[in-house]
Amino acid sequence: IINNIINMMKKNKSKLVIWDSNDIHYTKISYTKLILWKGFSNEKDVISILKLTEKWSDSIRDEYLDLIYKIGKFKIGKKSVIESLKIRDNFSAWWFGLISEKSNFSKSIYINDVIKILTFQKWLNKKRNFTLTLYSENLNLSRCFKAYCKKNNIDFEFIIIKNKKVYKPFNYKSFFKKTFLFLPHFLSGFLWLIYKIFYNLPLILIRPPKIKKDNNEFFFISYLFNMKNYDHNSLHSNYWGELPSKLIKDKKYSNWIYLYVKDKFLNNPYKASNFIKKLNINNHYQNHISLFSFLDLRIIFRVISDLLFLNLQIYKIKFHKNFPSYKGFQFWYFFKDDWYDSFVGKSASDNLLYLSLFERVFKKCNHNSKITYLLENQGWEIGMLGVCRGFGLNNTIGFSHVGSRYWDLRNYYDLREFSNKSFLRLPRPGILAVNNKNNLVEFLKLGYPKSEIGLVEALRHLYLRKNLTANVNFPKIKKSLIVLGDYENSNTKCQLSILNKLPKNLLKNLEIIYKPHP
Repeated sequence: IINNIINMMKKNKSKLVIWDSNDIHYTKISYTKLILWKGFSNEKDVISILKLTEKWSDSIRDEYLDLIYKIGKFKIGKKSVIESLKIRDNFSAWWFGLISEKSNFSKSIYINDVIKILTFQKWLNKKRNFTLTLYSENLNLSRCFKAYCKKNNIDFEFIIIKNKKVYKPFNYKSFFKKTFLFLPHFLSGFLWLIYKIFYNLPLILIRPPKIKKDNNEFFFISYLFNMKNYDHNSLHSNYWGELPSKLIKDKKYSNWIYLYVKDKFLNNPYKASNFIKKLNINNHYQNHISLFSFLDLRIIFRVISDLLFLNLQIYKIKFHKNFPSYKGFQFWYFFKDDWYDSFVGKSASDNLLYLSLFERVFKKCNHNSKITYLLENQGWEIGMLGVCRGFGLNNTIGFSHVGSRYWDLRNYYDLREFSNKSFLRLPRPGILAVNNKNNLVEFLKLGYPKSEIGLVEALRHLYLRKNLTANVNFPKIKKSLIVLGDYENSNTKCQLSILNKLPKNLLKNLEIIYKPHP
């Protein structure tokens, strides 16, 4: 009798199915409700999690920011995570970690799954008496749902589906990269530090000029990247437009500190070092300096010391046992790699190295120095702002040189961070310079202090002025679709794949204009 009752109860349960694939179509699957984890559909009883995420976008984004805030504030013993990761008197390594950075478009793609789970939880609300089946190849997603279902006495089934794989020929660089990723994080952290030092030797060997007190009014922190006019003796940067030449014309002294990024123009540090030397020839009003030129043995030992300290703190925190759950879900499965990479791995070495280098750069700066940098809220920027706060350099400007996208979570923090007055609070620029009214409204809406934000023009777009013409009658042409390529190759391939699937009758009256990044 009991078995019959149990079987009847199972039959009466709703069958929820999560389909996590774009490549394979869901066919011959029985369900009460099908939740598409990717893509959209208008079919009956089929729900798009993406569509729901957009519908509840403000509340879902706020929930994710709340989650990150609570992880930082979570207490292990008497100290919060932020306090446990304190590495300077007024700075915690938590702020330059990948979890706090929230780079969901590039470094931490898993964030998008966490956001979808928060949407699923909101949709699920108080639904009861159901079973859950997950079709996916994402093991972390299955672990998260399995733990949730076990906790709530929900029948759960995980069925692995293999998405289509694109054949790639053997590549030595790819092989070594994958091998490196399999190393324990603490080992990869130290190996990455050694690699960075040897790789940047040509830049290290250019010893930095002395920055005189009367010449340090303006500092610009920028990327040495996409320098199309690298064979010239003057700076032509896509990021800064006409500003460098304007400063020289006005006889203003300025110091330009560069983070070298490999590209097709300066494809190795040796070329980059030669380019910097060219920029300094007969240049009375500007100092062009590689950040790595400040590196010496004392900085290397300081980085190693910091790395060892963070290794010890991570061991004490034991987040694999203590990670807090949120809305009934255990997200440790997703955050695990970022946690270790941020504080004992490759990212830890990078950010600790930048932290110590900026301490050397700004150590003897005048308190009235104006420091302007390209704002993308990456780890090195947060570390640099921590250094500026420690040295009392408050005239900092974070220049948002591109528009901030709604779902680019790097740009946003929980509202409570802006009212936090503790000495280990989030480092912020003195002024956040945004380049459009929409972003200004969005930042203010999320609680950014009005006195610390300003509207400016993006210098990188000023070259368009020469293309402006007045009173021109343009001939009637097809409707145009402008496609802007992404920084990430995978995202660009996805864009092109969508274009290839457009119906032919639509393409007849459409002209597609493609602009690759940048």
